[in-house]
Amino acid sequence: MDRRSLTLALGAALAALAWRAPAHAQPAADRPAIRWDAPAGCPGADALRDRVVAQLGRPLRDGELDAQVKVTHKRGARWRMAIVVHTDGGDGERTLDAASCDALVDAAALIVALTIDPLADGTPRDAPDGGGDGSAGDATVRDDGRAVAPATDDEVPPDEGDRLRRDLAALDDETPPLPDLRRRVVDTSPREPRRPVDIDVRVRAGIGGELGTLPDPASGGGGGVEVALDGLALDASAYHWRQQRTYVGDTTGPGADASLTTVAVRACYGATRRRLRSAGCLGGELEAMRSEGFGFDQALPAATTLGFGVIAGVSWAYPVAGPVAVRLDITSAFLVARPVLTEARTGQILYDPNFLSWRGLAGAEVTFR
Repeated sequence: MDRRSLTLALGAALAALAWRAPAHAQPAADRPAIRWDAPAGCPGADALRDRVVAQLGRPLRDGELDAQVKVTHKRGARWRMAIVVHTDGGDGERTLDAASCDALVDAAALIVALTIDPLADGTPRDAPDGGGDGSAGDATVRDDGRAVAPATDDEVPPDEGDRLRRDLAALDDETPPLPDLRRRVVDTSPREPRRPVDIDVRVRAGIGGELGTLPDPASGGGGGVEVALDGLALDASAYHWRQQRTYVGDTTGPGADASLTTVAVRACYGATRRRLRSAGCLGGELEAMRSEGFGFDQALPAATTLGFGVIAGVSWAYPVAGPVAVRLDITSAFLVARPVLTEARTGQILYDPNFLSWRGLAGAEVTFR
């Protein structure tokens, strides 16, 4: 046996020594013998059976072995064997490769023999003829309490596995690496695809009413843009509320015409259920009240007064056609600094807005993805 064949045989022996998982298979008596699938020119099932018998030194008992072997070979490549074995000693499966099919059959025979009988040493020998004086039947007891049969010329000491390992370690560095005969568990379950990130840009326009900042309820309109990532969104909007008249005293005295423009930036969080998207928003608002006096002894120039506050609100959107949805917004603003209208020369207050104001808006929204 050349060095490469010795390497393969030793590797197969070591694999079989470690390959003795508890059997959970069907009873051996119900199994067939050997199922063989190999290209032309490769030894057949009978050759494998004969070599197993030679390794064991005895005939196979009925139902003692069930093996399924498949050998493949591509031009210019090494021979490869996949073997699945069920024996009374254990079950398992391995994949081997070698330069020839005959070497694979030798390695497979050694694996099967060691699986059936761990004391088989991998040296072919003739099957016993059943003769003898019966003296070989006397067992001896080892230091660890195990009973073993006495060694004869055809048998191997119990520590034969250690000798095989030492022989394998003594091979020079030029010996090709042994195939990895350990059983591997490969996770073949389908992986859940990564969920794509959805970024929506929503543009809206609407009209509505305002109550609290101007002297009387006011109508107005405007629009906004919202950038949404899943349930989170950043919203910016601007609205203008129609001009109203406020008086100093009764409606016959002087006063001012005032209009309101609001700009808000909010953070929103929402969810969609049965196509209806609901969201709650919180942010800040800047208010600009533009006024122009009338009825005074001297004309008052137009002026703009600023205020700011905190704004909170809720919104609902329902799709009606493709990316188009109808939208309803209800918001409330709490003014930290109010845009108070005063007469510049005397400091007389013309109008002082409420701290709290309410707005409602309805309109259309278009989503771009």
